[in-house]
Amino acid sequence: PGHRHVLQFIDGTEPADPVKPGAKIWIVTEHVQVLDTYLSKEPASTNREATSWGLCCVARALKFLNDDCKLVHGNLCRSSVVVSDSGDWKLGGFELVADGSDPSSLLRRCAHLRAARVMPPEVAKGQWQYLADANHSLDTWSFGCLIHEVYNGMLARPEDLKDTTCLPKEVVPLYQLTLKGNPAQRPNGDKVLTSAFFDTAMVWINKELAGLALKSAEQKEEFFVAMTEKIDSLPDLHLRYKVLPELLKAVEFGGGGTAAIAPMLKLGQRMSAEDFGKEVVPGVVRCFGSQDRATRIGLLQNLHTFADHLSPALVE
Repeated sequence: PGHRHVLQFIDGTEPADPVKPGAKIWIVTEHVQVLDTYLSKEPASTNREATSWGLCCVARALKFLNDDCKLVHGNLCRSSVVVSDSGDWKLGGFELVADGSDPSSLLRRCAHLRAARVMPPEVAKGQWQYLADANHSLDTWSFGCLIHEVYNGMLARPEDLKDTTCLPKEVVPLYQLTLKGNPAQRPNGDKVLTSAFFDTAMVWINKELAGLALKSAEQKEEFFVAMTEKIDSLPDLHLRYKVLPELLKAVEFGGGGTAAIAPMLKLGQRMSAEDFGKEVVPGVVRCFGSQDRATRIGLLQNLHTFADHLSPALVE
């Protein structure tokens, strides 16, 4: 498995004769939609939680690529970001990925393949030596351009980057740092992720869910109690496709105990009766088989919230 914030490759086929005119390579990925389509339905200006989490996903992917793999993406823009069914933003468009010190890379040799509007000034001047000391500098600039494009649409001119009118005030300090004229002064992945822009309920909940298996029973209980108070601000699709499955696993297998029941059933109240019956009730029924007596008691205490969805066959 790859990094969770990178578009997942599932399968692919190569043509028997790759040099034949019209030959095609088929690539199968996880189900996603392009960022432009997503933003047309969920504008960044009215979707603070989801946008902050989405940009955090991209920043984490860049940190993995730049800091851990010592590579440059070189193609970060609206068209290289896609969005999963649960609202997680994924980094794709790896056609130009390269070692920043490699003079023969496609990134350096093929200017026509680069998205010129999101390239930093030193690239236009052919000053590639900066990547040797700060291999994150190119992608960090492009990340700043992505922030601009998420809130303003396609970047038309470099001069437009100075306009922060449409940006949330919490993201402006980070945005300005990413666009520093001196490449060495642009923040790397670790520093980008310390931005106050990412201090949101959605980012916090996802961070805690990712480390849930490593928490003690007491820490899990504290998390689920706090989570119950925060989930109202999260988008429905994220709760349904990302948070709910984790809560069901926590109740059934992960020692989440009774504390995980409250956010799970609160989340279920935002679903249609049909979806609740399909996605929540089967998990609840399985939880009645838990060896943890407290879990079973907790379910019985909340029976009134899901009893109407229990068919006679399920009860038997």
